[in-house]
Amino acid sequence: MEANEQNLAALAHYLENTLNPASRKEAEQFLAGAEANQGFPILLLRLLTVPSVAETTKFSSAVYFKNYVKKHWPNDGAPDDKIHQDDRTNIKRICVDLMIALPQKLQIQISEAIALIADCDFPDKWLDLVDILVSKLNMVDFNVNIGVLQTAHSIFKRWRSQFRSNALFADIKFVLERFAAPFLQLFQAVDSLIDSSKADEKNLRVLFEVLYLITEIFYDLNCQDLPEFFEDNHAEFMRLLHKYLVYQNPLLASSDDEAGHLEKVKTSICEIIQLYADRYADDFKTLPNFTETVCGLLAATSSEAKYDSLVSHGLFFLTTVVKATESRTLFQNVAVLQTICEKVILPNIELRDSDEELFEDDPIDYIRQDLEGSDSHTRRRAAVDLIRGLLEHFAQPVTKLFTQYIDVQIQKYNQNRQQNWKSYDSALYLTMAISAKTSSAQTGVTSVNEYMPMLPVFESQVLPELQSPTSVHPIIRVDAIKYLMDFRSQISKTHLQAVIPILLTNLSQPSYVVYTYSAVCIDRILGMRVAGNRSLFRPEDISPYVKDLLMALFGLLSRAGTSPEKIAENDYIMRAIMRITVIGSKEILPYAADILAQLSSILAVISQNPSNPKFNHYVFETVAALVKHASRGSAALVQQLEANLFGPFQAILQQDVAEFMPYVFQILSQLLDLHRGSVLPESYKSMLPPLLQHSLWESQGNVPALVSLLRSYLGIAPVLIAENGMLPHFLGVYNKLIVSKLNDQYGFELLSSLLENVPFTYFESQGFAKSTFFLLPKRLSTAKTAKFTKEFTKFLSLLFALNKPDLGADKVISVFESIQPGLFRSLFENIVIPEFTLDMLPADKRLIAVGMTTLLVNSKIFSTEPYLPLWPRTVQDLLKMLETAIFDNKPQEEEDSYIDAEDMGYQNTFTRLNVVPTQKRDPTAHLGDPKLYLAQALSSLSAQPGPVATVIQSGLSPDAVTLLQQYLGHGAQTIR
Repeated sequence: MEANEQNLAALAHYLENTLNPASRKEAEQFLAGAEANQGFPILLLRLLTVPSVAETTKFSSAVYFKNYVKKHWPNDGAPDDKIHQDDRTNIKRICVDLMIALPQKLQIQISEAIALIADCDFPDKWLDLVDILVSKLNMVDFNVNIGVLQTAHSIFKRWRSQFRSNALFADIKFVLERFAAPFLQLFQAVDSLIDSSKADEKNLRVLFEVLYLITEIFYDLNCQDLPEFFEDNHAEFMRLLHKYLVYQNPLLASSDDEAGHLEKVKTSICEIIQLYADRYADDFKTLPNFTETVCGLLAATSSEAKYDSLVSHGLFFLTTVVKATESRTLFQNVAVLQTICEKVILPNIELRDSDEELFEDDPIDYIRQDLEGSDSHTRRRAAVDLIRGLLEHFAQPVTKLFTQYIDVQIQKYNQNRQQNWKSYDSALYLTMAISAKTSSAQTGVTSVNEYMPMLPVFESQVLPELQSPTSVHPIIRVDAIKYLMDFRSQISKTHLQAVIPILLTNLSQPSYVVYTYSAVCIDRILGMRVAGNRSLFRPEDISPYVKDLLMALFGLLSRAGTSPEKIAENDYIMRAIMRITVIGSKEILPYAADILAQLSSILAVISQNPSNPKFNHYVFETVAALVKHASRGSAALVQQLEANLFGPFQAILQQDVAEFMPYVFQILSQLLDLHRGSVLPESYKSMLPPLLQHSLWESQGNVPALVSLLRSYLGIAPVLIAENGMLPHFLGVYNKLIVSKLNDQYGFELLSSLLENVPFTYFESQGFAKSTFFLLPKRLSTAKTAKFTKEFTKFLSLLFALNKPDLGADKVISVFESIQPGLFRSLFENIVIPEFTLDMLPADKRLIAVGMTTLLVNSKIFSTEPYLPLWPRTVQDLLKMLETAIFDNKPQEEEDSYIDAEDMGYQNTFTRLNVVPTQKRDPTAHLGDPKLYLAQALSSLSAQPGPVATVIQSGLSPDAVTLLQQYLGHGAQTIR
């Protein structure tokens, strides 16, 4: 595509049409089709220079170019690469010059595109990039410098999150050799120009924008290690940084709540000195000076919102300094500690007007900020972190100082609660900060400050506020609930059990934040664990409150509104419902139908627009818990649950609600498993053919759940499936999965279930035996992966362990041999045996040990040539594997529990329901300890005259024999 007027006009036309909803789809399709044409990306760039093109169209072109690069540039040389090599060369030749000539709005997009290209090509395929950027720096046009520095920062900032490696340090060294000296010269030049422009507001603002980028790049270049150039010029760099940390000029004052250029520069400097204090303290000779400066800066900074980021990063710096043992001397003076506590920490602990506004106007955001840590850069949270840092070395004096303040604030509150309620908030927040030494989201506070009485505070200050029917302000009640929630691990079960009815009462409070915190507190208390990872609360502990708790929580959801978005907004309440349902066990059964009716109603609404993945997950987890509990009840209850669920489930499947379908398949599998040992119900029978349709298997999120569901069908009606002509359809799914590197493990799962449940005579009579097995060695020869070889070994081990009359070890070997003579021996020697000594889960080791032992015991073929020479290696490698395995052969007592979706590796595509059993029955369980099983088998075989006994007696090493004797327990049986 040439960059002529006709093509430029056509491109502008289609880009304009993407902004119009009526023509967007057609325009996007045209542009997507044009992407593979040579010259297309150059055309996008040239359009940015055409004066007659509208600014909105130019912006669309810049964004399209950035996204085009993001999507296609990494495919360099790949079969699906859409960017011609000449275009790649030309883009790199013109993009920097073009970028610096554009207005800032377009400059940012092209700068990001250059950074994306650099991620792939720099420095190896773009050696002159830094030289080009340095050559564009000048002391005349600082708008050009902004573009250059923005581009440099976009490229260098990736180093901040990368792991240390030789390749990374080589890249940084490459840049420093070309960039470091000009960088310092620019820093010094900007400093001189700021001095000479102190009365010129326009120039100052441009210069401080450049200065901000300089400080950001300073961090980029120092983030991994202290470069020699920066070490040599440490004094000069620190002089400049300190100068602008204390710099003041009223011309740079911002008039709104947004941080201005000066605040951004100071914040960036605080990040730099925190980095140096944390990583390069020995070389940070001016650390005491900076520490004193930051203390003074924080004490003098007002509470305006525009200073929030500066204050929080200043507090982070002080926290880093105070935690370092070598810096303790800076804070040992009681007067210094008192200044920090009173002038720096206390003003930033206080509740601000903006906090109140958020509490009232956007309660769900207020809750998420507090509970999910998105307030980590707020003044309050940063001040708490500094308190925790001080407690590490100065617990006693700091506690004494703050306790005095807390007492004063509590007195103020008691004198006039209506007017001084914020005093209680500050006092309790500070109490929580100085009482907790360590904490985690899962358990709350794990260790407490020995100088702070925790339980008396709970009983005298917290419990009365929780029990009071009214509060002067809902924030006070939230503070009390938060104290209980955070310190739950430090409170006895008796106390916790006593507060559940109090929290139940608080669910009826009108404040959104209050009742949500109550729900969260209930959830976290009931989720507490004790030794052995068992639940602290048993079903009988919450039995008196189950019904009322669930009614109250469902009532809160119904108050949210009627739209899918509003109902699904508060996932904290849905999570509390889930927790009570999971723990409630048999106590839930009398209310199961009512709970399910509520859940069905919720599902019907949120399926119209699944807007909150966490809420959705908790809904389905609750349904799964109900099904699990129902399995312990009556058959009539199971039927009732199925009747209530099939309607919403069918609607979800018919409407193709992609987010919900994997959940539906998992619960259908769970329900179907309850029918094991009986006839397949007609409702499930009619559902089976659609599950085998190709379209369902195109969604990656469906695959694990669908395989689980098909395995459930095979567990109940294998003969029905085979006799009704459905075996080819099941094998078609298997064929699709087994050739996929992403899904091959699910292909093995499905095939294993087919061969375990369907009599092999059906495979043979319908001509599928050889073709089914053929795909496995084919995949091993064409696209072998470590995962596939492991799954193949587990698959063979399962078949051997099952030892079915119609599919024993010799039958399996014969099928492989029918594909190609000698194939099984080759696969066993080169693929299977090497897997024995690789790292794997204990359950996999158990399966392989039992399966291979069964092969040795039962196979006549494996007991003859050419397999006999494999015996010693097979046994000895099995022993190596068993020696690294720890097997727990005791049956586990079942307990209802729940692990957070986040802990399970939460994904939008597929999230396994924790309540649904993840493993089918263990076919090796009846064989007991795999070590003893192997030893007893070999002992028995060695006692029977023949070639196998000879191989065992003469082929095993003394160490192997010793291990086998140990497994036998030195009993009467022997190996030789």
